[in-house]
Amino acid sequence: MWRVERHKLIRQKLGVSGRVSISDLVRDTGVTRETLRADLEEMAAAGDILRVRGGAVIAPAPDDPEASFQTRIQDHPAEKLAIGREAARLLPRGASLLIDAGSTTAAFARSLSARPDLRILTNSLHVARRLAASHDTLLLGGVPDKAGQGVYGELTLAQLRRFRVDVAVISPVAIDAAAGLTNFDLREAELASAMFEAAERRMALAHAAKLGHRSRVSIAPLEALDWLVTDRLPPAPWPPMPRLVIAPRDA
Repeated sequence: MWRVERHKLIRQKLGVSGRVSISDLVRDTGVTRETLRADLEEMAAAGDILRVRGGAVIAPAPDDPEASFQTRIQDHPAEKLAIGREAARLLPRGASLLIDAGSTTAAFARSLSARPDLRILTNSLHVARRLAASHDTLLLGGVPDKAGQGVYGELTLAQLRRFRVDVAVISPVAIDAAAGLTNFDLREAELASAMFEAAERRMALAHAAKLGHRSRVSIAPLEALDWLVTDRLPPAPWPPMPRLVIAPRDA
């Protein structure tokens, strides 16, 4: 298979699944691993793809903002609800929680109706509205974002640093084995990092489409997590995680 044909095939596979492995390409093209590594390195240097160990993923678009909250809350709804239910089962009785603002943590909040023993501290307007009547809930102060999803800023960070909680629960934009947990927005990444610093244990919620990708701003390395709750096994290669929790699809 000619070089231009291999590059076309790689782009097609990335368009379907968002990731491609060298092993699959060896099978589909009949060329050597060394040749395919050179292809991927060339495409990565051109910015067409992002090279990862064992293959490649779609290159992130750093100038493209994250979709709106209203759009994201309708994306993968069944998976997010299943993840939320599984995450709720993991929480110790009477635990205090920090919850960041996001579509997956909004779904997670729906699953906490059966856990009135939990105490909630959040920057999410959506989470606070849902849980205020049933839980001991504190909404952090700060400047609301334009979409009305959450509050951010120095006031939010200053208030957060006064607290210690049992578990911080966040929903990052992307999770990658090498890059760790990342967000697109600097304010959101700073707040998520501060939540992790204020917590004894740390949980990330992410549907499988977020795994194997990275965004612009680092939150924490993968090893900082106590739990990663998702709906499908992460793409290989992935480091061993004793607290990787897969939510049943029919949950």
